[in-house]
Amino acid sequence: MSLLLVATTYGAVVSFIAIYAGQQGITNIGIHIITVYKENAYPKERLASVINKVGIEKFKR
Repeated sequence: MSLLLVATTYGAVVSFIAIYAGQQGITNIGIHIITVYKENAYPKERLASVINKVGIEKFKR
């Protein structure tokens, strides 16, 4: 896996969490993201792949 891909994926997840941190507690956001991920991911599938598959709107409340 390329370093750029890892940095891009990490940056997107951090940005996504930071946007919603002002509205809700960071713990609730983390739980929501993990729940959506578990409902839609195949075993060992990366978060970025799940976001691309189901769309970012599914991760928003």
